[in-house]
Parts: sequence; C-alpha cells; structure tokens
Amino acid sequence: MPRFLPGLTLSLAACSLMAQSLDEVQAIRLGHQIIELEVARTSIEHRTGLMHRAHLAPNHGMLFVFEAPRPIAMWMKNTLIDLDAAFIDACGRITQIETMKKGTLDLHQSRVDAASVIEMNAGWFAQHGIKVGAIIPELVDRKYCRNESNAASPD
Repeated sequence: MPRFLPGLTLSLAACSLMAQSLDEVQAIRLGHQIIELEVARTSIEHRTGLMHRAHLAPNHGMLFVFEAPRPIAMWMKNTLIDLDAAFIDACGRITQIETMKKGTLDLHQSRVDAASVIEMNAGWFAQHGIKVGAIIPELVDRKYCRNESNAASPD
C-alpha cells in the first residue's frame, strides 16, 4: 500500500492546482457593481474555467476572452457551483444570459458570435438588474466592433 501514497499525493496536488485562481484579474463596472474577474485567455484556461471551485466570492467571477468573436459553448464539467454565463459580443453587449447547473455536461451555446463570456454565481445578474442588451464598455473590441453607436454607453 505505501507505493500508492506518492500517486495519491500527486493526484491531490493536481486537483488543488486546477482549483487555483488565475493570475490576471480585471475589475470592471457592471451596472452599479464593481466586479473582479479572473481572466481566462488560453485554451487551457478556457477548458479549466471555474472547475473544482467549492465557492465563488460575491462580486467575483471569471472573464473568458476569445481571440475573435465566434460561436461559443460553455459547460459545467467538474464545476461544483451553479453559475450564470453572460455571452458578450465584440461591441461589449450582453447578448444572452444562461443559468448553468453544477456538474452537468449540457452545452450552453451562444446564439450569436461571442467575443467574451462572464461567469458569476447563479442569480447574480438578475439580483443586480443586469439584462440582455447591457453594454460593458471595458469589453468593447474596436478591432471587431465597427459600429460606434452600439458601444456608446452602459445601461
């Protein structure tokens, strides 16, 4: 049995690493709240997301940033808490908000091309009056958002 101990130790260490916070954090205003978002930019960070987290502090979440707007699908594999995902287009507009149940493998797909996604605790967007159509100026990508009137001001 002692020879299994190193393997168990490595497995536990790997699990704790997967649940660690990302280094890049961005604070943005969303409605009347300032939220702190861990930023996921790489494919590995995108795949890992908020997996293995037992808790997400109030007004904290994750921002998934994609190189170019495209169809996005999110899922909850190995995710221990219910989350809401706000799909955001290149002009910083929330195009849809999906509630995702912990541990499910259901795909939550963007209806339009998304440049980013914000994940927060389930119910956060409704609790703070954030609805589809809200604009997040910090997430406007001028490279892809050519219509300045779409990115003028937040709701």
